Amino acid sequence: MAPLLLLLWLGSALCAQELVPKQCLLGPEFWCRDPGTAAQCGQQQVCKLLEQHVPQGWHVREQALSIRCTICTNILKKLKSMVGDDPDEDSIVEAEDKLCGVVGRSLRRLCRYVMKKYKPKITEALQDGQDPKEICISLRMCRESPPTQGSLVPPSDACDLCLTFTSLAQPDLQHVRPGWDLGDVLNGTCKQHFGGSLRCNDFVSIYQARLLQVLRVPQDPLTTCLDAEACQLPEESTQGETSSGTDSWAWP
Repeated sequence: MAPLLLLLWLGSALCAQELVPKQCLLGPEFWCRDPGTAAQCGQQQVCKLLEQHVPQGWHVREQALSIRCTICTNILKKLKSMVGDDPDEDSIVEAEDKLCGVVGRSLRRLCRYVMKKYKPKITEALQDGQDPKEICISLRMCRESPPTQGSLVPPSDACDLCLTFTSLAQPDLQHVRPGWDLGDVLNGTCKQHFGGSLRCNDFVSIYQARLLQVLRVPQDPLTTCLDAEACQLPEESTQGETSSGTDSWAWP
């Protein structure tokens, strides 16, 4: 299935009302977190197709990239490899003309779309020495990474990070004995599953007090993260449009 059709299919799947449990409404970035979650949401086939086009593997990702960000980055990485580190305008234009013929059939259609719409901006960005991710951020196809130093600011993908974190922390909390410090357990989850990353430590610092309150009651990850105010369910649209997340997955 071509990526464009896959994107449209994923968008329409988000609107399905039969998805159980309710956290499955959060979409493919939640469904495809691991094989167990894919089975729980009944989306194994979707995730297998998604993995063919976005080969991230079944593992926890600190930064959950959207499909279009990954595709944009992959296309521009190929272009960057074709033009080298210090390209002139002529070499960039020549490579751009050849790019969509060498990226592979699965990306060709989207490559042509990107180059038709953004070619002047991409040419200028490459001449300025920007890397593929920076270019995709400037084209609004990728999210800019939130700060991890200085004052603590809730990350833009706090909900996704919370769902992953609480799913991993809950088994550890089942073995907590009287007198144990729950804060130490949360920090241990960061160390064990996220390599003690600053991003995870910042998340715990911001949400620890709220998580310690809600994690005392066994409940599903989405309910936990809603109670901790790290997640918000999509609001019903009043304009006759769905607010189920299709804009996040549709190609611009």
